[in-house]
Amino acid sequence: MAILLYSGISGLGCRGVMRVLTVIHQEFGVGKTPHWTTIRQWVLKRGYHQIVHATIEKAKDWCAIFDLTVDVGALKCLIVLGVRFSHLKARGDLTLDLHDVQVLGIYFTTRSTGDFVHQSLNDAEKKIGHPFLSLLSDYGSDVTKGGNSYQKSSQKTHVAHDISHKIANVLKKQLKNDLHWKKFCEQLTATKLAVQQTNDLAALMPPKLRSKARYMSADVLINWVIRFQKSKSMGYMNCIPQERFNEYFGWLAVLGPHIEGWKQMIAIGETIKKTVQINGLSHKIYQELEDLFSEPFSDAPSEVIDFINAALNAVWDEIEPLKPSQVVLGDGRIVETVFGKFKQSCSSQLQGITIGALGIATFMAPNEIEDVKKAMEGTTIGQVIEWGKQHIADSLASLRRKFFPHKKRNRNEGNSIEEAYA
Repeated sequence: MAILLYSGISGLGCRGVMRVLTVIHQEFGVGKTPHWTTIRQWVLKRGYHQIVHATIEKAKDWCAIFDLTVDVGALKCLIVLGVRFSHLKARGDLTLDLHDVQVLGIYFTTRSTGDFVHQSLNDAEKKIGHPFLSLLSDYGSDVTKGGNSYQKSSQKTHVAHDISHKIANVLKKQLKNDLHWKKFCEQLTATKLAVQQTNDLAALMPPKLRSKARYMSADVLINWVIRFQKSKSMGYMNCIPQERFNEYFGWLAVLGPHIEGWKQMIAIGETIKKTVQINGLSHKIYQELEDLFSEPFSDAPSEVIDFINAALNAVWDEIEPLKPSQVVLGDGRIVETVFGKFKQSCSSQLQGITIGALGIATFMAPNEIEDVKKAMEGTTIGQVIEWGKQHIADSLASLRRKFFPHKKRNRNEGNSIEEAYA
């Protein structure tokens, strides 16, 4: 029950599942509430079984979506997701969700290289019985090198880059030297700091600028401006004295003409991403995008025209190697969703990457009762610990426990998996 609850509720860690089960037990008297460490062991056993023993259907239409994640410490985690292209094509929509993809492999390293990524893809390939139909990743140097190396050994495999990262790179080139954009970002930060401790204006606080991948989330900044302006125009801010409003938000009017241009760029980028998300990358889609942006923006500012041309060129770079009728996946944001769900459900902070990464395979695994039963009965914690020693060795969490050992735990409390092989 707990394993199904864990995989089905987004954002709940093992402690959260324990609390939910405690409420169920108190209200209905159903079952005995397991300790969170027991639930954690169930999660790891399920993930281990999915990675090591799950049967993957052999087929030639598997596509791989892969990415690296980093955390505190040197250990990095590469996840390889697989999706059957024929299944997506049959429904006429290539938009991916968590039910479409399977975890083909989780790999750990302290030194990420193209060779490591290539070897990991080769290992994942063994599970599907054939070379991948296509590979999809972001622009990270290691994943790009690994994908290109794999393509050399399997020339029928097409390598593509995630459209969201492509558009973000175009936007970055367009805005990084724009003094008005720099001023905009500075004002956002200053305004956030200025209003966050006020009673009347804190609700209008701008979003925080990301330190990494800032242009991937540029839409968040512009969307805040759009909501702010709409609220102002509808009179919802009339209660704020004009002098006070100008003091904190007057800069928006000063940058107004430039903001309008950025709005158009963001909207164009979102249209391209949505089109590729649904339809994939193909010569047909490129032509549709080219037609879409040819006339409506003929009178747009020069910087918007430049952005359109650069964005279409970026799309063409991915489409040019394709055959006239070939279609491949172009939106790989699902892998970021997977990492995001996993990080939300982690019960500890600043632990770095641990054997808990097996939880990724757990919450994405099918929830058929027989499959879960087989994983629980056919897997021992000893096997999970051995797998952790083999693939992770000393995690940051286990090293921390060596330096700062806990007091002896109560026998009834159980042991965490890191403590088991610290």
